[in-house]
Amino acid sequence: MSVFLVLIGLLYFSQRRLLQYLRYLQQEEYDNRRFYKWLQQNKAFDTHATLLLLCASLLSWLTDADLLISLSTMLAFFLLVNFSDDPRKKGKIKLKMTERATRIYRFSLAEFMLITALITLSVLLQTQSSIIFLLALAIFIQFTPFVLMSANFILQRDENKRQTQFLNEAKAIFAQVNPYVIGITGSYGKTSTKDALGNILQIALGATFWPAKGINTPMGITREIRSRLHLGTSYAVIEMGAYGIGSIKRLCDLTPPHAAIITTIGSAHLERFGSLENIRIAKSELARALPPDGILVCNGDNPGARQIAMEANVKTKLLYGFEEHLGPLDCKISSWITTPKGTSFTIEFQGQRYEGHSPLFGKAALSNVVASFTMACALGCNPELVLAVIRNLEPVDNRLQVRKDGPITYLNDGYNSNPEGFQSALEILSKLPGERRILMTPGMIELGPLHYSENERLGELAGEVCDLALVVGKTNREPLVAGLLKGGLANERIIWCENRDQAFSELATLRRPGDLILIENDLPDLYEARPRF
Repeated sequence: MSVFLVLIGLLYFSQRRLLQYLRYLQQEEYDNRRFYKWLQQNKAFDTHATLLLLCASLLSWLTDADLLISLSTMLAFFLLVNFSDDPRKKGKIKLKMTERATRIYRFSLAEFMLITALITLSVLLQTQSSIIFLLALAIFIQFTPFVLMSANFILQRDENKRQTQFLNEAKAIFAQVNPYVIGITGSYGKTSTKDALGNILQIALGATFWPAKGINTPMGITREIRSRLHLGTSYAVIEMGAYGIGSIKRLCDLTPPHAAIITTIGSAHLERFGSLENIRIAKSELARALPPDGILVCNGDNPGARQIAMEANVKTKLLYGFEEHLGPLDCKISSWITTPKGTSFTIEFQGQRYEGHSPLFGKAALSNVVASFTMACALGCNPELVLAVIRNLEPVDNRLQVRKDGPITYLNDGYNSNPEGFQSALEILSKLPGERRILMTPGMIELGPLHYSENERLGELAGEVCDLALVVGKTNREPLVAGLLKGGLANERIIWCENRDQAFSELATLRRPGDLILIENDLPDLYEARPRF
């Protein structure tokens, strides 16, 4: 057998396969344990190359045409690559070949080549059997994701050094610019609140820095500081995400806050934290980082956020919300109404009543806007000027955006994956005019022990509102369908779709003039469908 031809095909194939696995490792934030859990749950091990090598070994046993088998095996590897998707170009979340991803890929490819060479030498030194050679490669191909994980592990120390260097550079830049920092955290609403407050302060008070989109991790914020923060910036609005106790403390070390907003303490990422109490402890790190003369604005409708305010040792504490059943509110939304053009509202603040309008939709969005209003006023902004800015805010991409496409109206809430946001979107779906109300959703993830019950509950609410529902993927199919049926939606009005592409295809066939369509959440590739390798 021509070992050389087989190895050429295998190594060419390994480049694509490593990239495919790397996309999922990247989506798991380069966390080997989470990636391994995903591998187990999805049984995402190679079948195509393994089957190819097993077939080649069988043919080698049945016939002596070794050269033909070797050449056919090599060509088959090339065909496998040509007929497989390039994760850098295709996929819901494409592989981003960052410097870190490139280092892991190159190292893992070198590992793969070295191990392949060792297997080849070991087999050839002990036996000339092409069957054993092919079977050894078939076994080794199953360990491709572990080669990637080992490269990630080996490079982690070097990665930590790089990150420390970048963090120190960002800290130095931040200290030199020395802006007044408002940190924002919470289970939901961080990005929308950051965007609203950033726009308000930029117009009402002075030059303001806020990281783009949903960037809320140390390295993401570090990258933004190093590339976008400049001298002359007076304010910085920093979204602080928590992936465990201590996460926010690290962000506070990077960008020490003078003021803070706590939007909610809820079940988002409950699977990671283990309990609501752990979530509250993690989020409270922001309040504890404030100086004694700091400003703390909390959601007074949320028990966890209100508790953080009660325990905080700061000069100014302000609560905002809709209801006073948990206690007094400093900024109260006394009335609000949804229209096709947005949300009109009345708020009571410091003994005055203010009428406002926002082009944003939903109770959750209004809560975020009022959080920003409260903080801006606490920082000295004129309330009427703040309301003028709010009137012209634009929704953050894929967060309950209302868009007309001829006679059809779309509510795009693709970035929300939490019960509060889902429920708010369904409320808007029920209030806006439409001939039929259609829901397309894969449901919610990372809710821990509440996973089934919350998806079923929101499914039931959707069943009461919708005329048609498209359930995407298998991750939440069972609880969503159970809830939709419980809510009164007939079984024949529920359509199961394997993935987002199929759902959009079905939607294009089913939609008609006058429809109001809610696209709620969009799960990463990790959850949508089981990959085939």
